[in-house]
Order: sequence, then C-alpha cells, then structure tokens
Amino acid sequence: MPLMHPIKPVFLQTSAHICLHLQGGIVYSNKVVLMSSTHSKDVLLQGLRHGLEATLTAHQEKILVASHGLDGELWDPSKDVYLPRRYSANDIEGKSICREALKRRLGFRGGSSIMVGCICNGDSDIHNLKEAVHVALRKSAQVIVMEKLGSVMNSTVQALKEELKFTKQAEKITFVEVSDEALAHLIFAGSDIMLCSSFQDPSLQVAMKAIKYGSAPIQINLPTDGSR
Repeated sequence: MPLMHPIKPVFLQTSAHICLHLQGGIVYSNKVVLMSSTHSKDVLLQGLRHGLEATLTAHQEKILVASHGLDGELWDPSKDVYLPRRYSANDIEGKSICREALKRRLGFRGGSSIMVGCICNGDSDIHNLKEAVHVALRKSAQVIVMEKLGSVMNSTVQALKEELKFTKQAEKITFVEVSDEALAHLIFAGSDIMLCSSFQDPSLQVAMKAIKYGSAPIQINLPTDGSR
C-alpha cells in the first residue's frame, strides 16, 4: 500500500529500532488492538514504557482493547474430554461429580469440604499465597497446589510445602509437582475456588479458566496499577 502522507518526526523519535516499525504500523493502520483483560484504554496508554506513548495517544481513536481469549474447544466444561462428567451453566450436576473425582484421585478424605485449587508460577507473591492457603486450611478447606511450569517446583511452592510438611494441616493439602494436562482440567472443574497470581495473566489464564469452569478466582498478587 503506497504511503499517502510522510511520517511525522514526532512519531519516530526513539532509539529503539523495533519501535520505529511499531510506530509506523500505528500511524498507517486502521485499527490498533491492545490485549488486556482488566485494564481500560486510558490506563494502558498511561502505563506503557516502550516509547510508544506519544504515538498511541495521538492515534487513540484507533485503539481497541480486547480481552485475552481461551481455546473454546479445549477449555469448556461442556466439551472437556478430560472430565469424568461434563457440565454447563444449565446443568451443573457434573461439577459435583468432578469434585468427588478430584478428591479420590488426590486421596482426600471427608465429605463436603470446600476445594481450593492453585495453579501458580514464579510470579506468585509467596507471603500472600501462604496467607491464603492458611486461611483456607483454617476454614477446613482442602487445597491442591499445582506447579504448572515444569516437574521441578519453583521456590514459591517449595517454601510453602516445607512450611506445612509436618503440621496437622498437611493431610488437607496436596502438592502436585508434575504438570498433568488431565489433572489440570480436573482441578478447575473440581475446585470451588482457584487461587491465581494475577487476573492479568495471558499465559496461564487461571482466572479466565476458573470462571469458565464455575470456580471463583482469587488474585494472590495485589494490583499495583490501574486494573479494573
């Protein structure tokens, strides 16, 4: 497409070569999509630190803010091939069946305890994670902590595991060290509450998956920006 107007110098005043290409794309595009599940357009423009603030502000009428999405075929309790019983918002009986299946698989005893799942990463605030887990255990909940990034536990999960190893609450919490796709799906389906590092997480997307599977997401890391 031929350029109809020259690029104004104000848009290209940066030492980062990658920003030159991005700025040119912003100037000559019809729309600019920013990915964010929890931030407004104004907050995104104010919080950028890549030399694009002036360009985006000048062309903010082009900006669309889109939420991070999920794979609808893979993460849908009404279609999920990993679940012992599928369910939906109109038929939630399957969630109770998944909860019992999760308890049996992890060796939990007891009846109607609240199930609290946690799929965390190295960004999790260890102090808030510990406090959330302790509160859940004091309320007689059963807790599952799954380290999603590999077979070796990161320091956050390892520290929590060592702290609880020899306590009376140890039988109400289990740690899963190896990433298991089927178990991850069952944790979302069988949990009543899901602890997550952040609502703004385009990688693990724990909060979005929790809502999809009928679990209440709770953010561990306190927001330090303008998330809504």
